[in-house]
Amino acid sequence: MTDQYASFFKCFSAPSRNRIVQMLAQQGELSVEDLSSRIGLKEPTVSRHLQLLALHGIVRFRPAHPVRYYALNEGVVAEKLAQFLEFIGAAADGSRSDTNPGSATTERDSSSLATSKAKRSAARASSRRQDRASRGT
Repeated sequence: MTDQYASFFKCFSAPSRNRIVQMLAQQGELSVEDLSSRIGLKEPTVSRHLQLLALHGIVRFRPAHPVRYYALNEGVVAEKLAQFLEFIGAAADGSRSDTNPGSATTERDSSSLATSKAKRSAARASSRRQDRASRGT
């Protein structure tokens, strides 16, 4: 179980991938060429980063021959973050319940709060992207 989280978060260990994710979150759907010119990386480099991000479900693509358009997969990212927060909350509950029985409730409550915040944040980002798309920007 922890290996899946490690590989998911490892995707964010490269600053270039973080810039790609940020650009997709801000701009919506972009091609490799668009990302390459906006970020300042060569297309093969951007393409390799996108392949890794797509492998972990962080981005999705839409083929439009001969170009692929990539977009942030906000639902998957929010879900993985929520699962991770639940996982670490459960781990914290198990390790702390022996020392302080009252702390498990507090940890669970803070985990639920963090999960809710992650879901609301993803929903706001999706809404902003849809607003930009409807305005044509």
